[in-house]
Amino acid sequence: MQAPQGPVHINCAFREPLDHSNQNWSFDCLRGLDRWFRNDEPYTRYLEMKMVSAFGNYSCSVIEVQDIIKKAKQGLLLVGAIHKEDDMWAVALLARQLSWPVAADILSGLRMRKVLNSFPGFDKSILFIDQIDQILLSDSVKSWINPDVIVQIGSRITSKRMEMFLESCFPSSYILIDTHPCRHDPSHVVTHRIQTSVADFAASLCQCNLERKTSRWKDILMVLNSAVSQEIMFHVHAEFSLTEPYVAHVIGEALYGNAAMFVGNSMVIRDLNMFGKGWLDHTTNGGNMMMHNIPDFIGATVSGNRGASGIDGLLSTAIGFAVGSNKHVCCVVGDVSFLHDTNGLSLLNQRAQRKPMTVIVINNHGGAIFSLLPVAKTASPQILQKYFYTSHDISISKLCDAHRQFQMQ
Repeated sequence: MQAPQGPVHINCAFREPLDHSNQNWSFDCLRGLDRWFRNDEPYTRYLEMKMVSAFGNYSCSVIEVQDIIKKAKQGLLLVGAIHKEDDMWAVALLARQLSWPVAADILSGLRMRKVLNSFPGFDKSILFIDQIDQILLSDSVKSWINPDVIVQIGSRITSKRMEMFLESCFPSSYILIDTHPCRHDPSHVVTHRIQTSVADFAASLCQCNLERKTSRWKDILMVLNSAVSQEIMFHVHAEFSLTEPYVAHVIGEALYGNAAMFVGNSMVIRDLNMFGKGWLDHTTNGGNMMMHNIPDFIGATVSGNRGASGIDGLLSTAIGFAVGSNKHVCCVVGDVSFLHDTNGLSLLNQRAQRKPMTVIVINNHGGAIFSLLPVAKTASPQILQKYFYTSHDISISKLCDAHRQFQMQ
């Protein structure tokens, strides 16, 4: 049996929960199968990075992937959850080699990056499309983006809007890179699955002499990203109040030094994925680092307990993350998530094995995420209020006082 051994999960495609709207079956789900029918190759090819000589030559299957990347006209680098800081550096170097637009998930650590220079926008050598989730709100833009090759690093993507886009864009090649053989392809769109580290994959592309191509497609994407970024900045600061988008937009500034972040589920991770941004680090001299071909920014370790995307045990998980990472952790959770794990407050008093933690509770007095789901359009206000929003009048500050936790409002 191939490692890693463990239980087998069978995924059954049930209907969307809490959505009773009737939907017609669409033939679009069969798109992309024509290429598979025309040859005897498997729909997804599983490859390993193997050298066939001492001179650094790779196997034919790896060379095939390199050729696909070379010929790409509209390539997109998609960065999912990353768990190691070394992988963040490797992704940054890979992004420079490819010179493709980069869509970084909030759990990649690259969204909360700190630029190592005093000049705004100095990380433009890497084409970050931080506002891709907002850009995809436009159906016309979504149909226009249409990448021909996608390279995905890391596992699960947070944004459901991005997942739906990946289901419908049908690139000619979808290459997924991860260190383990486990499947991460819920939409069954991956054509090449390579089990290797990001560093090894980036090293293999160094031998390809990739040409840094300019294209109108990339230029328009960068202009769109810049326009949306400016619009978000204007709106979150124009309200002069503490809103959820505002908190998500500025919270990256709190990640000083070697601090890490643990993100709760529900609205919190969605807000951070849509509004989170990087910050300038004026205390670090980026000039010397540039001379050694190291990216002009550092990533911030960001983790979350996605799994089934539930809200149980998030505070306790964040404490375990703080112990394991040995960093000052900033935990951001919603009020309902916080109240579902008040036992975690007792664990916060046990400081022997970890550094101090900061817990930020986004208190909107209930499960606001349900107002965005289809059930909000069909259920009565009374049903929504009682069974979904679960509004409360609990004083979180007094709850913290009861557990001898210092708190601010």
